[in-house]
Amino acid sequence: MKHDVYIEILRYGRSKIGKPITFQEIKSHLENKGYDFDKFSAEQFFSKLFVDRGLPRGNNPGELREEGEFFLEHEGYFNLLEYEELVEARRSATHATWFAAIAIVISIVSTGASIYFSRMQLENPTQIDETQVRKVMTKIEIKGKTIATEIREIKKVVSELNSQVEILNTHNKLMQPTPSAPID
Repeated sequence: MKHDVYIEILRYGRSKIGKPITFQEIKSHLENKGYDFDKFSAEQFFSKLFVDRGLPRGNNPGELREEGEFFLEHEGYFNLLEYEELVEARRSATHATWFAAIAIVISIVSTGASIYFSRMQLENPTQIDETQVRKVMTKIEIKGKTIATEIREIKKVVSELNSQVEILNTHNKLMQPTPSAPID
């Protein structure tokens, strides 16, 4: 992908960081990369992004010394970093959007499949195998026997309690004083 001339100038400057470059070098680099540019625009960008080490106060925008040796300015370097971070953030956001869309599609498909198989299950008649019926009946018989045994034991306890109550009633009748005969 071909970048903007401004970005390509900054990338070339970063590749030569710490080494002086000339305007002629950057022009040759841009021409070799196939960029179409006019000299005035390239000089404007270059003079804003690079500083001439031969000038004590830096460049005047648009004025370049042919024999000048230039170094990438800090501001230009940070502009390039910001641009690359923006490009990477956009790429990450695009990937995240695609992954989210894929996750939503998978969710929709799995929900549809779940509904389809649930409906199929409901539409088919339920069949109970004979062995299943026997197992259920055996459980019911065991529970029935347990309940019948409990009822018998309760009846037995109630019968014993009734016997004890009758014994106590008989005992109480015997213990009551007999009324004495009236005296005349």
